[in-house]
Amino acid sequence: MIEGIQPLQPESLVDAAICRPTMYTCHGSLPEVFAFLEGYYSGLCVNARSESSDHAQKYWFEFIGWLRNQFPIPKPNTWQDIILLMEQDEPTSDHLHLKMFRAYREYLTTHGLLRTTNPH
Repeated sequence: MIEGIQPLQPESLVDAAICRPTMYTCHGSLPEVFAFLEGYYSGLCVNARSESSDHAQKYWFEFIGWLRNQFPIPKPNTWQDIILLMEQDEPTSDHLHLKMFRAYREYLTTHGLLRTTNPH
């Protein structure tokens, strides 16, 4: 588990995969996590037609677009480019995962999508 994120109550599969990457991928690297999520949500686009799956995949692809726009010009074209740019600033994998987790939560909060939970 990444230091600074405990206790974790995942909002989504994205939260869970970023915070517990080795549960979803072989080595737990951020590129593996993004490849897993991209494949999962792309599969939902093709195979699942429910309101909940539509919202989940929409948030993932909108998050990637939002994250892309957080960088100055020239903007990264793909999530792979985003990770390469983030790795330049964060040499350790744990910090990169934490940075991505915080970016995802910022996206959800900015767009009013983060569920609030009662701490009691």
